[in-house]
Amino acid sequence: MMARHFHLPTFQWAGTHSRNYITLLPLEKLAFLSTASNGTVEYAVNPREKDLHRLKHNIPTDLIPYFKSPIFPRLEVDTFLRNDHPIKGNTFLQESFTLGSVNRSDFWNQRRPMLVYWGEKELVSFLQPGVLNNGYDFAVAQFFCVQHENMILCGINFATDGENTQINLDRLKEGQIYYEGFETQVPVG
Repeated sequence: MMARHFHLPTFQWAGTHSRNYITLLPLEKLAFLSTASNGTVEYAVNPREKDLHRLKHNIPTDLIPYFKSPIFPRLEVDTFLRNDHPIKGNTFLQESFTLGSVNRSDFWNQRRPMLVYWGEKELVSFLQPGVLNNGYDFAVAQFFCVQHENMILCGINFATDGENTQINLDRLKEGQIYYEGFETQVPVG
C-alpha cells in the first residue's frame, strides 16, 4: 500500500491516513527508500543516520516503478475493514495533486479522513478538513463521504455515544456536548 500511495511530485504519502502524527512528511524520512531499494530509488535527501540501522526493508522490484515513474492519473481503492459496513479508502493521484478520502471515519487528531496534497517536493501544500471543540480536534464529529476519482461529496454529523478528544478515553457523558468554542476548519498548509 505504501508504494501505491506514494506521490512522486510532492514526495508525500497520499491520504487517507487512519493514524498520523504530522500531515507533511519531512523529506529526510524518505532516505530509507534508497537503502530499501538497493540504491535504485535515490531522491538526494539527507538521511537521519540514527534511524537507518533500524530500517531493514526491501522494496519488491515490481513496486519500484511507483517510486520512480508512476502512472497518472490513477485511482487506488483499499478496504480497511471488511464487514457489513466496510471502511474503504479512495486515493486519486494525478501529477498535479492527490485527493484521498475514507468513506467513514472521525476527526480524532491523528486521523486524516480527507486529505489533498499539491505542489512540488520543496514546496508542498495540503488541505485537511477538521472539526474543533474548544480549540482541539473533536473526535465525536463523524465523517462520511463518497469519492469518484477527483470528485468528492462529504458530510459530517455528531455521535452522541462518541468521544470528545481521544477515541476510547473520554466518552461523552449522557451523550451531551459541552463547549465554549466550536468550529469547523479547512486548514491549508
